[in-house]
Amino acid sequence: MIIRIANAAKKKLYLLFWSVKSNLCLNKYSDLGICFMKKILFLFCFVIVLNTSAQDLPEVDDRLLFRFTQSQLDDLASVNSNQIKYLNFYLNNSHYFQDANFIPNQKLQDYQDIFQHLSLPPDYQLEEPINKDNFNILMFNVPFFENKSTAYLFGESNLLIVFRSKKVINEMFNENQY
Repeated sequence: MIIRIANAAKKKLYLLFWSVKSNLCLNKYSDLGICFMKKILFLFCFVIVLNTSAQDLPEVDDRLLFRFTQSQLDDLASVNSNQIKYLNFYLNNSHYFQDANFIPNQKLQDYQDIFQHLSLPPDYQLEEPINKDNFNILMFNVPFFENKSTAYLFGESNLLIVFRSKKVINEMFNENQY
């Protein structure tokens, strides 16, 4: 009888030990699983944060390099990325082209040619003639007025280039939430 009790006790101890060991193994593996999942979650969040912060840095339009050095633009982007966004917006939206056919010839003579205001460095060579598609406002020294648009003839073409006022450019920039 004592042997049976001892055998029963051994079986109970063995079952108890086995169940504790199994629980420990499960806990061990589940801890590894949790640890693994935590690492994956951390890496996932880290990648999202990097992506988000990378999206905050605006792309610099190459036309800005005509007036600014790359280091100036990098410094500007690191201090206030909104300024780069504004300059990019300015390059594309400070002006528009309009057909000059609707203006009488007498009045067309009153408009200056925009190419009279071309302001290139002495050693700068144009790769191709300036046209409507590759126009860079930073190559020209033209005044911008706070509340008044100005227009110029665009060379020998039948186009006018109209420069928006500073106020209109700022309103457009704010509306587009650049």
